[in-house]
Amino acid sequence: MEEKGYTQDGTVNLRKQPVLSSKTGKWKACAFLVGYEAFERMAFYGVASNLVVYLTTQLHEDTVASVRNVNNWSGAVWMTPIFGAYIADSYLGRFWTFTVSSLIYVLGMVLLTLAVSIKFLKPTCNNGICNKASTSQIAFFYTSLYIIAIGAGGTKPNISTFGADQFDDFNPDEKRLKVSFFNWWMFSSFLGALVATLGLVYIQENLGWGLGYGIPTVGLILSLLIFYIGTPMYRHKVRKTKSPTRDFFRVVRAAVANRHRELPQDPAVLHEFVLQHYVDSGKRQVYHTPNFSTIWAQVNTLFVKQGTTLDRHLGSSFQLPAASLGSFVTLSMLISSPEDMQSLGTTFFTSGIGVGNFLNSFLVTMVDKVTSMDGKKSWIGKNLNDSHLDYYYGFLFLISVLNLGAFVWASKKYIYKRESNVEAKIESLEMMECKTLEGVTLGLQV
Repeated sequence: MEEKGYTQDGTVNLRKQPVLSSKTGKWKACAFLVGYEAFERMAFYGVASNLVVYLTTQLHEDTVASVRNVNNWSGAVWMTPIFGAYIADSYLGRFWTFTVSSLIYVLGMVLLTLAVSIKFLKPTCNNGICNKASTSQIAFFYTSLYIIAIGAGGTKPNISTFGADQFDDFNPDEKRLKVSFFNWWMFSSFLGALVATLGLVYIQENLGWGLGYGIPTVGLILSLLIFYIGTPMYRHKVRKTKSPTRDFFRVVRAAVANRHRELPQDPAVLHEFVLQHYVDSGKRQVYHTPNFSTIWAQVNTLFVKQGTTLDRHLGSSFQLPAASLGSFVTLSMLISSPEDMQSLGTTFFTSGIGVGNFLNSFLVTMVDKVTSMDGKKSWIGKNLNDSHLDYYYGFLFLISVLNLGAFVWASKKYIYKRESNVEAKIESLEMMECKTLEGVTLGLQV
């Protein structure tokens, strides 16, 4: 296979045929993916960054309800990737799961754009007095939002891992290129978020919500068309197991059953196959190690709502949108990322954010109820100037200190991943082949 120029990791095309290393994968394929990520992040943050403002100013929800609804939606967006990853790893594969999910994502964006653009889908206002949104208007708006959440569930965990599939880990040059890919991947992700928080939110508040949602919708559609143009260049991983989930639970069951057995002195004997099996099959040999190793939810909710009460004027005519304050988070990440990534593995990060959003929804509700007992003013009231967000942020500060302490403790226990025996053996074999070729060349010259 290698002599004919095929990839060494067993990747194939859509027709399940081996692919040539020179004509597929690498940056010639990943360039299409990086562009999609920038537009998808622009679409997501174009909605998420200013959603609390839309709910309070256009649908006329109160502060606590709007924060809770934004958190519940954000939690769903970050939790649904678990199901999308499972479907990809167990049934459809990353490419087809992404394909179906991206169409659902676009449908949700189109419906959301209609929800903020068409008159009868929005609450009406007469002489400065605005009616609350009707049941049907609320239902249409939130249906659109949760369709986006379903679509994100299939796109988020699969597009980055699909990008990782474009680089052959058994080729040292391509393996080095994969590191560069993830750097540019994160850069494009933050760039899309930055455009949304600085540009789209301004358009939404000053030129119209329909235009502010319509621009990222069109951009998302164009990026998908570009993505599918690159289809002939893509590499696809061959599924090596029928049910990854079943294998996962088999490991847990075996670990529990063998919990009383003594570990061998040499960790290498813990592998169930000999070294050559991993080289021939292309499977990864996991290195043994004896160790394992809420605040984010505020950025798109209370931070934005609090920002509406600030003096945000720059000069006499320009006012910075409240949601643009979130761009400082993105900028700090740009200024200041996985070897082989499987789809289910990626979701541990996204699901963590999702759980944080759900917990924040619960936290906001409980803080509001507890602090408003006995006729007291709530820390998170309708009038933020008359509330005590400073107390609430102080409470979050204490949680952050505890979280930091846990992180420092865990980081001291962290052990960096070493090069596996499989990769070391492959590189050793390559070096031996090169020396053999050099000897043959010298013989011919003599």
